[in-house]
Amino acid sequence: MADVLPFPKQETTGYVSGAAKCLACKHEWVAVVEGVLGEGYPGALECPSCGLRRGQYIWPFQGPPDEEVWTCNCRGTVFMITRPGTRCVGCGRHQTFNG
Repeated sequence: MADVLPFPKQETTGYVSGAAKCLACKHEWVAVVEGVLGEGYPGALECPSCGLRRGQYIWPFQGPPDEEVWTCNCRGTVFMITRPGTRCVGCGRHQTFNG
């Protein structure tokens, strides 16, 4: 008879929770998702209001306390950086950084 190999319990599985906002309908809620800790950012959350997968954690990371956080006029804090410039993921507006 062959030896049975036990599968070790995966210690890195956990939950990530925090304030979230839908980039489509602007609904805000507290999101909880299961994931493997330390492996990337759990984005594209399903919005409980409109059902679209456009939800993002509002504060996906924390910078130094004295560091200014850029916010779009639509209150978005998630941006796409391209060769022509930076766009807000929430509304698509180009961002202009002065000074």
